[in-house]
Amino acid sequence: MGFGPVIATAISIVVLIAAGYVLIGGMAQSADVTAATMKSSGDLKNQQLKTAMELDGAAGYLNGSLSFDVANSGSEKITSISRMDVILKFTDPGNGVVDTYWVPYQQPGQTTGLYWRNAGIDSITGDAINPGMLDPGETLHVEVASDTGFPASIGTVLVAAPDGVTASTRFILT
Repeated sequence: MGFGPVIATAISIVVLIAAGYVLIGGMAQSADVTAATMKSSGDLKNQQLKTAMELDGAAGYLNGSLSFDVANSGSEKITSISRMDVILKFTDPGNGVVDTYWVPYQQPGQTTGLYWRNAGIDSITGDAINPGMLDPGETLHVEVASDTGFPASIGTVLVAAPDGVTASTRFILT
């Protein structure tokens, strides 16, 4: 009769200790996940600080062609050129109407519709280092095509790198 409460107390203590270990393990796991997420976020911000682009030489025609250059003026290479976003905004000078278009990257074999394509990469040494990537100091030639033409002659082109850094310039179509 005297050992029942002692055994129940011992089992309760074991259960409490096990629950404590589970809680501590869960908190440690949560702290590890949070620290990894903070590091990843910091790495992305660091990459964004090192990325810089400049747009130049925007020229085009109302019939649906536009070309411009994207110079990588930062210290971070842009590895996924096809994941860059090109956005066109046209303003009609007569009535002030603004039309905005997101331009997708050209799919293999695509020759119609609205798209942009990589028309080549230039640098002092050509694209010998990291071919297909926009290294610091290199310039990407971009061509935008639209088989329906453009709605107005005055516009802005905005280019966004995969890490979110943007550059823009204005242009006048002839």
